[in-house]
Amino acid sequence: MAGIPQDVYPASVSVASGVGRAALEPALRSLPKGSLVWVCRPRSIAELASLASIDPTLVADQRIVYDAEAVFAIRTRTQHAAAGEPLSSFQYQRLLRRELLPADVAQHVFAVSPMEREAIRSVIDRPVEVLSYAAKVVIAPAALGERRGLLFTGNVAHTTTPNADSLRFFANDIAAHLDPSPAFDLTVTGAGSARLVHLEGRIRGVGAVPDLRAYYERARVLVAPTRFAAGIPLKVIDAARHGLPVVGTSLVARTLGWTHGEEMLVADDAMLFAQHCRELVANDALWHHIRERALAAVRRDFAPETFDATIEAELARAFARGGRRHPADAGSIST
Repeated sequence: MAGIPQDVYPASVSVASGVGRAALEPALRSLPKGSLVWVCRPRSIAELASLASIDPTLVADQRIVYDAEAVFAIRTRTQHAAAGEPLSSFQYQRLLRRELLPADVAQHVFAVSPMEREAIRSVIDRPVEVLSYAAKVVIAPAALGERRGLLFTGNVAHTTTPNADSLRFFANDIAAHLDPSPAFDLTVTGAGSARLVHLEGRIRGVGAVPDLRAYYERARVLVAPTRFAAGIPLKVIDAARHGLPVVGTSLVARTLGWTHGEEMLVADDAMLFAQHCRELVANDALWHHIRERALAAVRRDFAPETFDATIEAELARAFARGGRRHPADAGSIST
C-alpha cells in the first residue's frame, strides 16, 4: 500500500507508507487492540516478524494477514531456468523458506494464484487463500477486420526485469520467424519503450500510455513471451478482459491455470511462438474461439464480486475476533 496517500482511506485505516522498523514499529504501537494488520511484500512481513520476536506484545492482540502478492522465489527459479542455470530443489526450497517463514507470524495468508498458494503451503502451516485480482470485462468494440499487428505492454525501462527480458526474446528470436508484413509489426507500450525502433521499424515503442483501450482495439494479438516472473500476469488479464487474444509462454499459462487452444495459445520455443501468432492473424474462427474462452475465464476467475467477498470475509473474521460489529469501529494498518 506504500505510496498511496492516507486521505484515500477511511479514518479507521492507517498506512505505514515507509519500509523498515522506523515506519512499522510506531504504527503498530498506535493501533487499538483487535486491529487488523494487513502486510504486503516479503521485506515488510520479515520486519514485522522480527519486531514480534523482540516484543510479542506488539502483535499479541492483533490479527495479522500476509498478502503475498508475489512469491519472489518463484521468479528467481524461473529466471535461472531461462538462463540455462536451473536451481536445485534444495536451493529453491531454501529460497522459499527464507522468504515465507516470517509469514508464520500471520493468522491468515493470501496468495495471488493457486500455484503460489501451493508454494506457500509447502513452507508454513497457516490457512492460505487465493485473493487474486478484480477484472471487469470491457469488450473493445472494434471489428476484427479493423485490427492489425501485435501488441506488447509493460515497463521496459530496466533491462533486468521480466518485461525487458521477454521483449528481447521476441525481438531477437521470435520476430525472425514472422513474415516482414504490417500484420506482424509490434507496438510496445510502457515506460522505457519510446526509444525502441528495432528490426527496420517493425518494433515501435510509444512510451507510457495512461489508457490502453485504443491499443487493445487496434491490435490483433497480445504477445506475452514471459520467461521468468512472480505473481500473476496482469497484462494478460487486462488484454483478455478487453477481448484481445493472447499468445504466451507456458509460465503464463501455468500461473493463470489456462490451457493451450482454449484461453490462449502457448509456446516456449521461438519458432512455435511465431507460428501461433500467424495462426491468430490468419484464422478468424480460432481468434474468436480464444477470445471467448479467455473472456469466460476472466469472468470466472477474476470477478470483482469474488474479490470483494473475499476481502469482506477477512474483515468479518478480524472484527469478530476483536469483538466489534463494524470495521469503522476498529483501527487497521496496511503496509
